[in-house]
Amino acid sequence: PIILIDNKQSATSYVADVIIPSCITGIESGGLVYRIDHVPLNLKKIINPPKNIFSDEEIIEKIIEKLV
Repeated sequence: PIILIDNKQSATSYVADVIIPSCITGIESGGLVYRIDHVPLNLKKIINPPKNIFSDEEIIEKIIEKLV
């Protein structure tokens, strides 16, 4: 199956079997990203996400917990 974790609809949404909505990184959740020149940038959450919407990391952790 094709499983999509994303904060918006995309081309993949149309072919995905399962769609899991997630936070917008750098707005609704913090995180670490890398610029194209490999410089890390630490992002901070600036607003709270909608109820029952989690970050990509939290979603993957919950999936792993169920599989182990």
